[in-house]
Amino acid sequence: MAQKVFAHELKVGMFVADLDRPWVDTPFLLQGFLIEDDEQIAALRAHCEYVMVDRARSTGDEYEAPASAPVASNVAGAVPARSAAATRAASPSGENAVSEEEAKRDPGPAARAASAEA
Repeated sequence: MAQKVFAHELKVGMFVADLDRPWVDTPFLLQGFLIEDDEQIAALRAHCEYVMVDRARSTGDEYEAPASAPVASNVAGAVPARSAAATRAASPSGENAVSEEEAKRDPGPAARAASAEA
């Protein structure tokens, strides 16, 4: 995902995904590039107030996306997800209810994940 970075904050290793102006109005031949030296940073500062940096395509530890939150199935005490069929079958109104047989055929995402790991 691209993030707005002001020109004075640019560093070597950042991937410039977009500019604050059309690419043809700048000396940059490629539309999207990895900053490799201070000369590129100086040129970006001369032509742009800010750029859009793609963290996923940038290099270096400081540009990596933050660690994602743990998956619910790995959290202690988490309630396993139920399939849509099982949810409808358990519906007190009976609206869109399915048979028990259909609910058994579709065990839900948690059960599918557990059987895939086994």
